[in-house]
Amino acid sequence: MTKRTDRVARAIGLATVSIISNNVQSTFFTGPIGPVSSVDALPFSIVSMLSSTACLLLMAVVVLRLPRFASFLPWLYAIFTGAGLLIWGASAFIAGTTSLSWLIVLVALSIGFGVSFGSAYWIATLVEEQAEDAIRILIAAPCISAVLGFFTRLLGSSSVRVYVLVLLFALSVFLMMTTTRAGTKEPAAYGLTRFSIAFGGVVTRTWKAALFIAVFGFASGAMRAISVPERALEFNASIALSILIGTSIYYLVSRYVDGGFNSMPARIAMLLCAATIFLSLPFTADRYWILLLGVIDVLYMCLSIYMNVTAVSTSKVGSLSPVATIAFLKGVVFLFVALGFLANRALRVSIGGDSTGPLVLALITVYLVILVIVPLVSKRGGVSASASTGIAGVLLDISESDIRGNDALKKTYGLTTREIDVLLLLLAGRGSSSIADALYISDNTVRTHLKRIYGKLGVHNREEVRDLVQHEIAKG
Repeated sequence: MTKRTDRVARAIGLATVSIISNNVQSTFFTGPIGPVSSVDALPFSIVSMLSSTACLLLMAVVVLRLPRFASFLPWLYAIFTGAGLLIWGASAFIAGTTSLSWLIVLVALSIGFGVSFGSAYWIATLVEEQAEDAIRILIAAPCISAVLGFFTRLLGSSSVRVYVLVLLFALSVFLMMTTTRAGTKEPAAYGLTRFSIAFGGVVTRTWKAALFIAVFGFASGAMRAISVPERALEFNASIALSILIGTSIYYLVSRYVDGGFNSMPARIAMLLCAATIFLSLPFTADRYWILLLGVIDVLYMCLSIYMNVTAVSTSKVGSLSPVATIAFLKGVVFLFVALGFLANRALRVSIGGDSTGPLVLALITVYLVILVIVPLVSKRGGVSASASTGIAGVLLDISESDIRGNDALKKTYGLTTREIDVLLLLLAGRGSSSIADALYISDNTVRTHLKRIYGKLGVHNREEVRDLVQHEIAKG
Protein backbone atom coordinates (compact mmCIF):
# COMPACT_ATOMS: atom_id res chain seq x y z
CA MET A 1 0.00 0.00 0.00
CA THR A 2 1.02 3.63 -0.54
CA LYS A 3 1.39 5.93 2.46
CA ARG A 4 -1.88 7.69 1.66
CA THR A 5 -3.72 4.39 1.32
CA ASP A 6 -2.21 3.27 4.62
CA ARG A 7 -3.55 6.37 6.35
CA VAL A 8 -7.05 5.84 4.97
CA ALA A 9 -6.90 2.17 5.99
CA ARG A 10 -5.83 3.10 9.53
CA ALA A 11 -8.66 5.60 9.90
CA ILE A 12 -11.23 3.08 8.68
CA GLY A 13 -9.72 0.26 10.74
CA LEU A 14 -9.79 2.29 13.95
CA ALA A 15 -13.36 3.37 13.15
CA THR A 16 -14.60 -0.21 12.66
CA VAL A 17 -13.17 -1.24 16.04
CA SER A 18 -15.02 1.69 17.66
CA ILE A 19 -18.28 0.77 15.93
CA ILE A 20 -18.14 -2.80 17.22
CA SER A 21 -17.27 -1.57 20.73
CA ASN A 22 -20.06 1.04 20.77
CA ASN A 23 -22.61 -1.51 19.60
CA VAL A 24 -21.77 -3.67 22.61
CA GLN A 25 -21.94 -0.62 24.87
CA SER A 26 -25.40 0.18 23.48
CA THR A 27 -26.67 -2.81 25.47
CA PHE A 28 -27.03 -0.15 28.18
CA PHE A 29 -30.42 0.66 26.72
CA THR A 30 -31.38 -1.39 23.68
CA GLY A 31 -30.57 -5.00 24.63
CA PRO A 32 -29.22 -6.21 21.27
CA ILE A 33 -29.31 -9.94 22.06
CA GLY A 34 -32.77 -11.42 22.11
CA PRO A 35 -35.53 -10.32 24.50
CA VAL A 36 -33.27 -8.65 27.07
CA SER A 37 -34.79 -5.61 28.79
CA SER A 38 -32.78 -2.41 29.21
CA VAL A 39 -32.56 -2.90 32.99
CA ASP A 40 -31.21 -6.44 32.64
CA ALA A 41 -28.79 -5.34 29.92
CA LEU A 42 -27.11 -2.64 31.97
CA PRO A 43 -24.51 -4.80 33.74
CA PHE A 44 -23.33 -6.53 30.55
CA SER A 45 -21.91 -3.38 28.98
CA ILE A 46 -19.98 -2.88 32.20
CA VAL A 47 -18.71 -6.48 31.91
CA SER A 48 -17.37 -5.49 28.49
CA MET A 49 -15.81 -2.30 29.89
CA LEU A 50 -14.19 -4.14 32.82
CA SER A 51 -12.86 -6.88 30.54
CA SER A 52 -11.36 -4.18 28.31
CA THR A 53 -9.79 -2.54 31.36
CA ALA A 54 -8.23 -5.79 32.59
CA CYS A 55 -7.00 -6.64 29.11
CA LEU A 56 -5.41 -3.21 28.55
CA LEU A 57 -3.61 -3.04 31.89
CA LEU A 58 -2.37 -6.62 31.48
CA MET A 59 -1.25 -5.82 27.94
CA ALA A 60 0.78 -2.84 29.20
CA VAL A 61 2.76 -5.21 31.43
CA VAL A 62 3.05 -8.19 29.07
CA VAL A 63 4.28 -6.21 26.07
CA LEU A 64 7.22 -4.83 28.09
CA ARG A 65 8.27 -8.32 29.19
CA LEU A 66 7.50 -9.96 25.84
CA PRO A 67 7.82 -7.35 23.05
CA ARG A 68 6.91 -9.91 20.37
CA PHE A 69 3.43 -9.92 21.89
CA ALA A 70 2.73 -6.73 19.92
CA SER A 71 3.03 -8.60 16.62
CA PHE A 72 0.15 -10.88 17.65
CA LEU A 73 -2.34 -8.06 18.29
CA PRO A 74 -4.13 -8.44 14.90
CA TRP A 75 -4.56 -12.18 15.47
CA LEU A 76 -5.79 -11.70 19.03
CA TYR A 77 -8.27 -9.09 17.81
CA ALA A 78 -9.53 -11.45 15.10
CA ILE A 79 -9.89 -14.42 17.48
CA PHE A 80 -11.63 -12.68 20.40
CA THR A 81 -13.84 -10.28 18.41
CA GLY A 82 -14.75 -12.96 15.90
CA ALA A 83 -15.73 -15.34 18.70
CA GLY A 84 -17.86 -12.66 20.35
CA LEU A 85 -19.71 -11.86 17.12
CA LEU A 86 -20.20 -15.57 16.42
CA ILE A 87 -21.80 -16.09 19.85
CA TRP A 88 -23.88 -12.95 19.35
CA GLY A 89 -25.19 -14.23 16.03
CA ALA A 90 -25.85 -17.73 17.35
CA SER A 91 -27.85 -16.35 20.27
CA ALA A 92 -30.35 -14.78 17.89
CA PHE A 93 -31.44 -18.26 16.80
CA ILE A 94 -32.09 -19.52 20.33
CA ALA A 95 -33.67 -16.36 21.71
CA GLY A 96 -36.76 -17.18 23.74
CA THR A 97 -35.82 -20.83 24.23
CA THR A 98 -33.39 -20.39 27.10
CA SER A 99 -31.85 -17.79 29.36
CA LEU A 100 -29.36 -15.72 27.38
CA SER A 101 -27.61 -14.04 30.29
CA TRP A 102 -24.57 -16.30 30.14
CA LEU A 103 -24.31 -15.79 26.37
CA ILE A 104 -24.36 -12.02 26.78
CA VAL A 105 -21.59 -12.26 29.35
CA LEU A 106 -19.49 -14.28 26.88
CA VAL A 107 -20.14 -11.72 24.16
CA ALA A 108 -19.23 -8.85 26.50
CA LEU A 109 -16.02 -10.53 27.67
CA SER A 110 -14.89 -11.68 24.25
CA ILE A 111 -15.55 -8.41 22.41
CA GLY A 112 -14.19 -6.43 25.36
CA PHE A 113 -10.85 -8.22 24.98
CA GLY A 114 -10.97 -8.08 21.20
CA VAL A 115 -11.57 -4.36 20.76
CA SER A 116 -8.80 -3.66 23.30
CA PHE A 117 -6.30 -5.53 21.14
CA GLY A 118 -7.67 -3.87 18.00
CA SER A 119 -7.60 -0.28 19.23
CA ALA A 120 -4.11 -0.70 20.74
CA TYR A 121 -2.86 -2.07 17.43
CA TRP A 122 -4.25 0.71 15.25
CA ILE A 123 -3.14 3.54 17.53
CA ALA A 124 0.35 2.01 17.83
CA THR A 125 0.70 2.08 14.03
CA LEU A 126 0.36 5.88 14.14
CA VAL A 127 3.69 6.27 15.93
CA GLU A 128 5.45 5.98 12.57
CA GLU A 129 3.23 8.68 11.02
CA GLN A 130 4.12 12.36 10.87
CA ALA A 131 2.41 14.35 13.62
CA GLU A 132 -0.07 16.11 11.36
CA ASP A 133 -1.07 12.86 9.64
CA ALA A 134 -1.57 11.08 12.96
CA ILE A 135 -3.87 13.90 14.11
CA ARG A 136 -5.92 13.69 10.92
CA ILE A 137 -6.38 9.94 11.35
CA LEU A 138 -7.37 10.26 15.02
CA ILE A 139 -9.96 12.92 14.09
CA ALA A 140 -11.31 11.13 11.02
CA ALA A 141 -11.82 7.75 12.73
CA PRO A 142 -14.41 8.97 15.31
CA CYS A 143 -16.32 10.82 12.61
CA ILE A 144 -16.55 7.67 10.49
CA SER A 145 -17.59 5.59 13.51
CA ALA A 146 -20.24 8.16 14.51
CA VAL A 147 -22.02 8.02 11.15
CA LEU A 148 -21.73 4.28 10.47
CA GLY A 149 -22.35 3.41 14.13
CA PHE A 150 -25.59 5.39 14.15
CA PHE A 151 -26.99 3.46 11.20
CA THR A 152 -25.93 0.07 12.57
CA ARG A 153 -27.60 0.80 15.92
CA LEU A 154 -30.81 1.72 14.09
CA LEU A 155 -31.09 -1.96 13.18
CA GLY A 156 -31.98 -2.62 16.83
CA SER A 157 -31.88 -6.25 17.94
CA SER A 158 -32.31 -7.72 14.46
CA SER A 159 -29.93 -10.34 13.14
CA VAL A 160 -29.17 -7.97 10.25
CA ARG A 161 -27.31 -5.80 12.74
CA VAL A 162 -25.03 -8.70 13.62
CA TYR A 163 -24.39 -9.45 9.94
CA VAL A 164 -23.42 -5.83 9.28
CA LEU A 165 -21.02 -5.90 12.23
CA VAL A 166 -19.52 -9.15 10.93
CA LEU A 167 -18.86 -7.47 7.57
CA LEU A 168 -17.22 -4.51 9.31
CA PHE A 169 -15.17 -6.92 11.40
CA ALA A 170 -14.02 -8.78 8.28
CA LEU A 171 -13.03 -5.44 6.72
CA SER A 172 -11.00 -4.44 9.79
CA VAL A 173 -9.16 -7.79 9.83
CA PHE A 174 -8.39 -7.46 6.12
CA LEU A 175 -6.99 -3.96 6.66
CA MET A 176 -4.87 -5.18 9.59
CA MET A 177 -3.33 -7.92 7.47
CA THR A 178 -2.62 -5.68 4.47
CA THR A 179 -1.57 -2.40 6.11
CA THR A 180 2.06 -1.62 6.93
CA ARG A 181 2.77 -2.66 10.52
CA ALA A 182 5.86 -0.54 11.21
CA GLY A 183 4.13 1.25 14.07
CA THR A 184 3.87 -1.89 16.18
CA LYS A 185 7.64 -2.38 16.46
CA GLU A 186 8.62 -2.67 20.10
CA PRO A 187 11.96 -2.31 21.90
CA ALA A 188 14.11 -5.33 22.68
CA ALA A 189 13.03 -7.63 25.51
CA TYR A 190 13.27 -6.14 28.98
CA GLY A 191 14.83 -7.86 31.96
CA LEU A 192 13.27 -7.31 35.36
CA THR A 193 15.35 -4.20 36.06
CA ARG A 194 14.77 -2.63 32.66
CA PHE A 195 11.13 -3.64 32.85
CA SER A 196 10.70 -1.72 36.11
CA ILE A 197 12.38 1.34 34.61
CA ALA A 198 10.37 1.10 31.38
CA PHE A 199 7.04 0.65 33.13
CA GLY A 200 7.92 3.47 35.51
CA GLY A 201 8.65 5.64 32.48
CA VAL A 202 5.23 4.90 30.99
CA VAL A 203 3.47 5.73 34.27
CA THR A 204 5.55 8.84 34.93
CA ARG A 205 4.99 10.25 31.45
CA THR A 206 1.24 9.58 31.29
CA TRP A 207 -0.27 9.63 34.79
CA LYS A 208 -1.21 13.31 34.72
CA ALA A 209 -3.06 12.92 31.43
CA ALA A 210 -4.65 9.69 32.68
CA LEU A 211 -5.89 11.38 35.88
CA PHE A 212 -7.39 14.33 34.03
CA ILE A 213 -9.16 12.22 31.39
CA ALA A 214 -10.28 9.66 34.00
CA VAL A 215 -12.29 12.36 35.81
CA PHE A 216 -14.46 12.76 32.72
CA GLY A 217 -14.60 9.00 32.20
CA PHE A 218 -15.97 8.69 35.74
CA ALA A 219 -18.50 11.45 35.02
CA SER A 220 -19.61 9.76 31.79
CA GLY A 221 -20.08 6.42 33.54
CA ALA A 222 -21.99 8.07 36.41
CA MET A 223 -24.36 9.86 34.03
CA ARG A 224 -25.09 6.67 32.12
CA ALA A 225 -26.29 5.06 35.33
CA ILE A 226 -29.04 7.64 35.81
CA SER A 227 -29.99 8.94 32.35
CA VAL A 228 -31.83 6.12 30.61
CA PRO A 229 -33.64 7.37 27.48
CA GLU A 230 -37.09 6.07 26.67
CA ARG A 231 -36.32 5.54 22.99
CA ALA A 232 -33.33 3.82 21.39
CA LEU A 233 -33.32 6.39 18.58
CA GLU A 234 -32.84 9.15 21.13
CA PHE A 235 -29.88 7.35 22.66
CA ASN A 236 -28.29 6.53 19.29
CA ALA A 237 -28.63 10.11 18.07
CA SER A 238 -27.06 11.33 21.32
CA ILE A 239 -24.03 9.07 20.83
CA ALA A 240 -23.49 10.15 17.21
CA LEU A 241 -23.90 13.87 17.92
CA SER A 242 -21.64 13.68 20.97
CA ILE A 243 -18.86 12.12 18.90
CA LEU A 244 -19.16 14.61 16.03
CA ILE A 245 -19.41 17.67 18.29
CA GLY A 246 -16.63 16.44 20.58
CA THR A 247 -14.34 15.82 17.61
CA SER A 248 -15.04 19.31 16.26
CA ILE A 249 -14.32 20.91 19.64
CA TYR A 250 -11.05 19.00 19.94
CA TYR A 251 -9.96 20.23 16.51
CA LEU A 252 -10.84 23.86 17.30
CA VAL A 253 -9.22 23.87 20.75
CA SER A 254 -6.02 22.15 19.59
CA ARG A 255 -5.74 24.51 16.63
CA TYR A 256 -6.69 27.88 18.11
CA VAL A 257 -5.99 27.62 21.86
CA ASP A 258 -2.36 28.00 22.82
CA GLY A 259 -1.31 24.64 24.26
CA GLY A 260 -4.62 22.97 23.37
CA PHE A 261 -5.89 20.67 26.11
CA ASN A 262 -2.54 20.95 27.85
CA SER A 263 -3.33 24.56 28.77
CA MET A 264 -4.61 25.31 32.25
CA PRO A 265 -7.55 27.51 31.07
CA ALA A 266 -8.87 24.71 28.84
CA ARG A 267 -8.65 22.10 31.60
CA ILE A 268 -10.25 24.28 34.26
CA ALA A 269 -13.05 25.31 31.86
CA MET A 270 -13.87 21.64 31.17
CA LEU A 271 -13.84 20.75 34.87
CA LEU A 272 -16.14 23.66 35.70
CA CYS A 273 -18.49 22.62 32.89
CA ALA A 274 -18.70 19.05 34.22
CA ALA A 275 -19.24 20.27 37.80
CA THR A 276 -22.00 22.61 36.65
CA ILE A 277 -23.80 19.77 34.86
CA PHE A 278 -23.89 17.63 37.99
CA LEU A 279 -24.93 20.62 40.10
CA SER A 280 -27.92 21.13 37.81
CA LEU A 281 -29.18 17.53 38.14
CA PRO A 282 -31.58 18.15 41.06
CA PHE A 283 -33.19 21.01 39.14
CA THR A 284 -33.54 19.19 35.82
CA ALA A 285 -36.50 17.00 34.87
CA ASP A 286 -35.62 13.35 34.33
CA ARG A 287 -36.56 13.48 30.66
CA TYR A 288 -33.84 16.09 30.03
CA TRP A 289 -31.04 14.12 31.68
CA ILE A 290 -30.18 12.63 28.28
CA LEU A 291 -29.14 16.14 27.21
CA LEU A 292 -26.82 16.42 30.20
CA LEU A 293 -25.40 13.01 29.33
CA GLY A 294 -24.78 14.31 25.82
CA VAL A 295 -22.75 17.26 27.11
CA ILE A 296 -20.68 15.02 29.38
CA ASP A 297 -20.09 12.65 26.45
CA VAL A 298 -18.96 15.57 24.29
CA LEU A 299 -16.32 16.48 26.88
CA TYR A 300 -15.31 12.84 27.24
CA MET A 301 -15.05 12.49 23.44
CA CYS A 302 -12.73 15.51 23.24
CA LEU A 303 -10.47 13.97 25.83
CA SER A 304 -10.62 10.52 24.23
CA ILE A 305 -8.95 11.98 21.14
CA TYR A 306 -6.56 13.89 23.37
CA MET A 307 -5.76 10.61 25.13
CA ASN A 308 -4.87 8.91 21.85
CA VAL A 309 -2.79 11.88 20.71
CA THR A 310 -0.98 11.91 24.06
CA ALA A 311 -0.24 8.18 23.79
CA VAL A 312 1.18 8.54 20.27
CA SER A 313 3.24 11.66 21.00
CA THR A 314 4.57 10.35 24.31
CA SER A 315 5.66 7.09 22.70
CA LYS A 316 7.26 8.94 19.81
CA VAL A 317 9.12 11.64 21.73
CA GLY A 318 9.85 9.68 24.90
CA SER A 319 11.05 6.52 23.11
CA LEU A 320 8.54 4.43 25.07
CA SER A 321 6.74 1.26 24.04
CA PRO A 322 3.73 2.48 22.00
CA VAL A 323 1.51 -0.48 22.89
CA ALA A 324 2.34 -0.26 26.61
CA THR A 325 1.74 3.50 26.66
CA ILE A 326 -1.58 3.26 24.86
CA ALA A 327 -2.75 0.29 26.91
CA PHE A 328 -1.92 1.93 30.25
CA LEU A 329 -3.65 5.22 29.39
CA LYS A 330 -6.82 3.61 28.03
CA GLY A 331 -6.91 1.01 30.80
CA VAL A 332 -6.90 3.62 33.57
CA VAL A 333 -9.55 5.73 31.84
CA PHE A 334 -11.83 2.75 31.13
CA LEU A 335 -11.52 1.67 34.75
CA PHE A 336 -12.85 5.03 35.89
CA VAL A 337 -15.76 4.87 33.43
CA ALA A 338 -16.81 1.53 34.92
CA LEU A 339 -16.26 2.78 38.48
CA GLY A 340 -18.40 5.85 37.82
CA PHE A 341 -21.25 3.71 36.57
CA LEU A 342 -21.01 1.11 39.34
CA ALA A 343 -20.62 3.67 42.14
CA ASN A 344 -23.60 5.68 40.97
CA ARG A 345 -25.78 2.62 40.50
CA ALA A 346 -24.88 1.27 43.93
CA LEU A 347 -25.64 4.65 45.50
CA ARG A 348 -29.04 4.85 43.82
CA VAL A 349 -29.92 1.33 44.93
CA SER A 350 -28.95 2.05 48.53
CA ILE A 351 -30.65 5.46 48.87
CA GLY A 352 -33.47 5.10 46.37
CA GLY A 353 -33.80 5.76 42.68
CA ASP A 354 -35.18 9.27 43.07
CA SER A 355 -32.51 10.61 45.40
CA THR A 356 -29.62 12.28 43.61
CA GLY A 357 -28.63 14.83 46.24
CA PRO A 358 -25.83 12.79 47.87
CA LEU A 359 -24.47 11.86 44.44
CA VAL A 360 -24.39 15.48 43.35
CA LEU A 361 -22.68 16.53 46.58
CA ALA A 362 -20.07 13.78 46.24
CA LEU A 363 -19.29 14.64 42.62
CA ILE A 364 -19.06 18.37 43.32
CA THR A 365 -16.55 17.59 46.07
CA VAL A 366 -14.51 15.47 43.66
CA TYR A 367 -14.42 18.24 41.08
CA LEU A 368 -13.47 20.88 43.65
CA VAL A 369 -10.58 18.70 44.79
CA ILE A 370 -9.49 18.14 41.20
CA LEU A 371 -9.63 21.89 40.54
CA VAL A 372 -7.09 22.32 43.33
CA ILE A 373 -4.91 19.32 42.50
CA VAL A 374 -4.59 19.67 38.72
CA PRO A 375 -2.95 23.14 38.76
CA LEU A 376 -0.51 21.96 41.43
CA VAL A 377 0.59 18.79 39.64
CA SER A 378 0.76 20.52 36.26
CA LYS A 379 3.21 23.29 37.04
CA ARG A 380 6.17 21.42 35.59
CA GLY A 381 5.79 20.88 31.89
CA GLY A 382 2.03 20.37 31.65
CA VAL A 383 0.20 17.11 31.17
CA SER A 384 2.18 15.87 28.19
CA ALA A 385 4.60 16.87 25.53
CA SER A 386 2.11 16.60 22.70
CA ALA A 387 1.49 20.28 22.12
CA SER A 388 5.14 21.27 22.39
CA THR A 389 6.42 18.70 19.91
CA GLY A 390 4.30 20.01 17.07
CA ILE A 391 1.77 17.22 17.42
CA ALA A 392 -1.18 19.63 17.57
CA GLY A 393 -0.20 21.90 14.74
CA VAL A 394 2.59 23.80 13.03
CA LEU A 395 5.58 25.46 14.67
CA LEU A 396 6.75 28.77 13.27
CA ASP A 397 4.84 28.07 10.02
CA ILE A 398 7.04 25.01 9.55
CA SER A 399 5.63 21.55 10.13
CA GLU A 400 7.38 18.85 12.11
CA SER A 401 7.64 16.78 8.93
CA ASP A 402 9.51 19.64 7.20
CA ILE A 403 12.14 19.68 9.94
CA ARG A 404 12.48 15.92 10.27
CA GLY A 405 12.60 15.45 6.51
CA ASN A 406 15.14 18.18 5.77
CA ASP A 407 18.32 16.58 4.41
CA ALA A 408 20.53 19.58 5.20
CA LEU A 409 19.90 19.32 8.94
CA LYS A 410 20.79 15.63 8.97
CA LYS A 411 23.51 15.37 6.32
CA THR A 412 25.10 18.82 6.07
CA TYR A 413 24.95 19.65 9.77
CA GLY A 414 24.96 16.07 11.04
CA LEU A 415 22.06 16.33 13.52
CA THR A 416 21.00 13.00 15.00
CA THR A 417 17.38 11.91 15.49
CA ARG A 418 17.53 12.73 19.20
CA GLU A 419 19.09 16.12 18.50
CA ILE A 420 16.21 16.88 16.12
CA ASP A 421 13.77 15.91 18.91
CA VAL A 422 15.50 18.47 21.16
CA LEU A 423 15.55 21.01 18.32
CA LEU A 424 11.78 20.74 17.85
CA LEU A 425 11.15 21.36 21.54
CA LEU A 426 13.64 24.23 21.54
CA LEU A 427 11.83 25.89 18.63
CA ALA A 428 8.53 25.39 20.48
CA GLY A 429 9.83 27.64 23.27
CA ARG A 430 10.69 24.96 25.82
CA GLY A 431 13.39 25.50 28.41
CA SER A 432 15.97 22.91 29.43
CA SER A 433 13.94 21.48 32.34
CA SER A 434 10.81 21.27 30.23
CA ILE A 435 12.69 19.51 27.41
CA ALA A 436 14.11 17.06 29.96
CA ASP A 437 10.59 16.27 31.22
CA ALA A 438 9.25 15.84 27.68
CA LEU A 439 12.02 13.48 26.56
CA TYR A 440 12.41 11.72 29.92
CA ILE A 441 16.12 12.57 30.15
CA SER A 442 18.22 14.54 32.63
CA ASP A 443 18.86 18.28 32.52
CA ASN A 444 22.56 17.61 31.98
CA THR A 445 21.78 15.48 28.94
CA VAL A 446 19.61 18.26 27.51
CA ARG A 447 22.40 20.79 27.99
CA THR A 448 24.82 18.42 26.24
CA HIS A 449 22.42 18.06 23.29
CA LEU A 450 21.93 21.83 23.08
CA LYS A 451 25.68 22.44 23.12
CA ARG A 452 26.16 19.97 20.26
CA ILE A 453 23.23 21.44 18.28
CA TYR A 454 24.60 24.97 18.61
CA GLY A 455 28.07 23.76 17.68
CA LYS A 456 26.94 21.82 14.61
CA LEU A 457 24.72 24.65 13.37
CA GLY A 458 27.29 27.33 14.19
CA VAL A 459 24.83 29.47 16.18
CA HIS A 460 24.74 30.94 19.66
CA ASN A 461 21.07 31.29 20.70
CA ARG A 462 17.51 30.18 20.03
CA GLU A 463 16.78 33.04 17.62
CA GLU A 464 19.74 32.13 15.43
CA VAL A 465 18.63 28.51 15.45
CA ARG A 466 15.14 29.58 14.31
CA ASP A 467 16.53 31.75 11.50
CA LEU A 468 18.86 29.02 10.25
CA VAL A 469 16.15 26.34 10.28
CA GLN A 470 13.72 28.59 8.41
CA HIS A 471 16.44 29.37 5.88
CA GLU A 472 17.25 25.71 5.27
CA ILE A 473 13.58 24.78 4.95
CA ALA A 474 13.03 27.62 2.49
CA LYS A 475 15.97 26.39 0.36
CA GLY A 476 14.35 22.95 0.26
